[in-house]
Amino acid sequence: MRAEAVPRRLDMLPRTDRRAVVIDPAVKLLLYWKPFNGDGFLKPEQNCLKSCPVKCNITDDKNMFYEADLINYHLTDLWPDNWHIDTTKTIEFPAYRRKEQIWVLTNQEPPSNLFGNIRVFNKLFNWTMWYRTDSVVPFQYGWSVALTEDESSSSTKDLKRRNFYREKSRNITGRISNCGDASRRYRLVHKMQQHLDIDMYGGCYSKKCYHENCNQPLEEYRFYLAFENSLCTDYVTEKYWDAISRDQIPIVNWDYQHVQNVVISNSFISVHDFGDIKSFVDYLEQVMTNETLYNSYFDWRRHFRVERRCSSCLLCQHLYADTSRRVVADLEGWVRADICPKVQEVGLAGSALHVGAGFRWKSIICQKWVQLVANHLSEVGSACSALHVGGGFRWKSIICRKWVQLISLHMSEKDIAGSAKHVGEGFRMPEQGSADSASYVGGDVIGAINSPKN
Repeated sequence: MRAEAVPRRLDMLPRTDRRAVVIDPAVKLLLYWKPFNGDGFLKPEQNCLKSCPVKCNITDDKNMFYEADLINYHLTDLWPDNWHIDTTKTIEFPAYRRKEQIWVLTNQEPPSNLFGNIRVFNKLFNWTMWYRTDSVVPFQYGWSVALTEDESSSSTKDLKRRNFYREKSRNITGRISNCGDASRRYRLVHKMQQHLDIDMYGGCYSKKCYHENCNQPLEEYRFYLAFENSLCTDYVTEKYWDAISRDQIPIVNWDYQHVQNVVISNSFISVHDFGDIKSFVDYLEQVMTNETLYNSYFDWRRHFRVERRCSSCLLCQHLYADTSRRVVADLEGWVRADICPKVQEVGLAGSALHVGAGFRWKSIICQKWVQLVANHLSEVGSACSALHVGGGFRWKSIICRKWVQLISLHMSEKDIAGSAKHVGEGFRMPEQGSADSASYVGGDVIGAINSPKN
């Protein structure tokens, strides 16, 4: 019986089934519990373990449950009802558990993307594996590693031979495909584009660029807009790490004090260091036209190098080093102890449009509002099939993405509040008002947003 056909009670499995891997009792076994962050995760992790300083085996065969020293679960895959806000429905966990077996909860998503109920996992897991540096096993998107004296000397010589400014032919670029995020990245980009020429790629813009075919055009630019979709403690994704690996200066939207344990100082330019958009843009133009100033943002390479690490090696190392048996008693409290809110608290303003601090809707109201928009929008509603995603928006069409972007740029907090009437526990939305909120012409959304008539 393969892992895809595991019986309801795993403690009924024959304990002698060892078909997945050859067991060496001296080598730790890691079991990644499927589903685990999509398909194709196992082979890269197996390849990574070949160069890991300690020895472990890895499998996704659930029949190896009894032999496994560690079970790794992926948080958002534990809620089968995708984007059902605050759902308490989970996958079925094994009924049997050895007391010496470690259960790990892995996550690299910010709280604003954690749609399900966290409380149901209190006292279930032993370790957290998170992007946060205070997790049991920190799992960041990248690491800075201090150079040895010899490495530093070699790197310094290399820097003297290079002119990073002249190696590039264009100035500012960025890529955004999530068009309804809590940090309002597209709004900031829009303000910057009023002063600077910025080439934007991704699903939210006209220049399409995905995965492997993106690196070549992006490498031509001196600056990269590494704007995060959520501003949380230690949350710095591949946007920043990829940019410095491409010999670019990342332009970021996070506050250094919240990520100082993760990033390299003086390797980026943050909008938070400026009092207004004008002074921010003025400084960018200064760096853009000054070779010496631009190249100074790469002096960090005299002291650090960047590396990526895989989850399997991190877990393997920790498994050999940490023999204690702890339980994460209050996982929900730990997740909420962050500078950014969880998705239920973000509501309509945060997880979808985020227009104005302090504008919040209860989760159930958000869901009803989204459902009503989907039901009543004519042209836009048709383009956005399968719109309902709880308290947030996930658009499957460029039309819908542009619509959300236009709302964020042009529609005031008052307008959004007026787009539906709160009566009792639900909303009543005028059909014509919602249909008029955007103009759909020839496969595109044009014109400003008109607030619905109440």
